[in-house]
Amino acid sequence: MPFIIVGICIGMYFMYISPIFSDIMVEREKITEYEKVLSGTKELKVKRDNLTSSYNEITAENLALLNKLIPNKFDSAIFANDINGLVSRNALTLLDLKVDVARTRERNSSSDSQNPNAYRVVTSTIKVSGSYDRFVRFLKDLESSVQLVDVTSLNIVSSSIAKTTDVKLEYTLEINTYSLQ
Repeated sequence: MPFIIVGICIGMYFMYISPIFSDIMVEREKITEYEKVLSGTKELKVKRDNLTSSYNEITAENLALLNKLIPNKFDSAIFANDINGLVSRNALTLLDLKVDVARTRERNSSSDSQNPNAYRVVTSTIKVSGSYDRFVRFLKDLESSVQLVDVTSLNIVSSSIAKTTDVKLEYTLEINTYSLQ
């Protein structure tokens, strides 16, 4: 009788307890993974709260500057007004300003598939005339303006020589401006 009971116990171990024990070990591993994910979400919540509090600390004045740096939507009228102000401030003559809608393109700032169109690049062409010194000041003002622009090409052509000391040049700039959409 004791041998039968020992045999039944051994059979029960291999047929019932061993599979249940391996299932318990698998479930413990899952619980450990879930706890790691849960702690990761807690860390993300802390980071989110920190970023939200940092964002709320930004003054309205600085938010306006950020919106001008990279606006939500490109407005060609505001852009033309800003360029015209820079040109007139530096005593240059604005000959032509074109916003090339056909060359506007969407760009992805990273390989993140969640945000496929992170920003738009709008290509514009500006043609001005004036002296070289004034044009250099214009470029410095354009560089330090609030709106983000990149000069992609520059073409300089001599337009006319009124006096030997006063040389007027025509400058054609191709620039990229950015917007969120």
